[in-house]
Amino acid sequence: MLKARPLSQDGLALAEMLMVLAIFSILIMMVIPAYHSPHQRLEKEEFFQQLENDLVLAQQAAITELRVVELEFNPVNRLYLVRYRDGDTIVVRRFPDGVSLSTNFSRNRFHFNRHGHISQGGRLFFHYETPNGTETRTYIFQLASGRYRVE
Repeated sequence: MLKARPLSQDGLALAEMLMVLAIFSILIMMVIPAYHSPHQRLEKEEFFQQLENDLVLAQQAAITELRVVELEFNPVNRLYLVRYRDGDTIVVRRFPDGVSLSTNFSRNRFHFNRHGHISQGGRLFFHYETPNGTETRTYIFQLASGRYRVE
């Protein structure tokens, strides 16, 4: 007579396989945003470093060319430009995604005169999102000095 063979326990059941797949998917979803965040942070840091370089460029261009150099900030289009007062554009830069601007400069602009001194004191407030919430980087410009500080 034929004997029935016992069922083999060598493979995984469908429920076990789905459980492993669900755990693996959850782990992947947790890891992907962790890699995305440093890229955004670096992009913002590069933007702020470039802005500071452009501020020095504007001041140095005013001194070396003996011409008035304007910086105009456009919060609506999310860009700023550096240009000579007579209209020749030196540079135009866009804000990265997630960065917005508010300022207390009249008409969102100021200029460096031929001596590298700023036309008016004021502040630029850059707002951006971080994993801990919204942060603000403030550039404070002191009247007649041409210097600024960052808070």
